Amino acid sequence: MQRPCQAKNVGFYGDFFDVNNAVNTKSEAKRHTAAPCVTIHGPTYNTETRENPMQQLIDRLKLVPHPEGGFYREVYRSGQAVSSSATKAPRQALTHIYFLLLKGQVSRFHRVLHDEVWNYYEGAPLRLLRWHGATIEEQLIGPGEANYCTTIVGGDFQAAESCGDYTLVGCTVAPGFDFADFTFADNSQWLIVPEQARQTYQRFR
Repeated sequence: MQRPCQAKNVGFYGDFFDVNNAVNTKSEAKRHTAAPCVTIHGPTYNTETRENPMQQLIDRLKLVPHPEGGFYREVYRSGQAVSSSATKAPRQALTHIYFLLLKGQVSRFHRVLHDEVWNYYEGAPLRLLRWHGATIEEQLIGPGEANYCTTIVGGDFQAAESCGDYTLVGCTVAPGFDFADFTFADNSQWLIVPEQARQTYQRFR
């Protein structure tokens, strides 16, 4: 059953990320830091409006738009390399990002091949969705909830939204995140989910 936390759907930044031509996050972040305005199929956030407290937070943390929705910045990438059993390729041992969702934004259903730990930092509680097989489960993390962190197992789909004006979290992936290991759900995968659940969670697509 859907928990009470409402938000509008947010679109995909098609000019920022092509899942079929994945690129390193650092080069893409540099390309977008100078953009004066970010339009996200709903609210428009003007990066020149410094008196906006949410914009001040984005500026202070040097966040840029994320392809799944929201804003992010990678703050740590391990210098140690490991071999990934999921990709059969080398990856950095661990990566960590700041991730910000504002009211009216969602993190769209996506999958990362490695385990991801979500840590609450500030703002309203975060509503996190886990999609495994045909089942979608919800969890709230943050103030007033049972936990301040949770883990999404590698290979499961996930989505999220803030339950208030904004939520700032940290996301740690191990072995480290690479956009080559990141995919959105396709229609055939979505159709495995029962119709009632698809109707409930359609806005996270």
